[in-house]
Amino acid sequence: MASTKSQSEYSSNEEKVHYKAWERSNKLSLLLMRMTVADSIKITLPKIESAKRFMGLVGEHSQTANKSVSGTLMSTLTTMKFDGFVLCMNMSLR
Repeated sequence: MASTKSQSEYSSNEEKVHYKAWERSNKLSLLLMRMTVADSIKITLPKIESAKRFMGLVGEHSQTANKSVSGTLMSTLTTMKFDGFVLCMNMSLR
């Protein structure tokens, strides 16, 4: 829903109440999402007023972040040397 002045001028009372409820839900959703998003993703996101749009951007940015983390982990694993002690430690934890 777009928040335009003309929409509220010509809307019925029921539509106005519905819009107010939607607006409140949208703001609370955005607040909760902004609090729970990782800082590395949060700093790259623009200021957005729609929870649906925010979710879309977070999804796009998290895929990029996941790819970079995966690349870092893979390079670490491929350059790591086998240490028998690590295997023994893992077996003793079971």
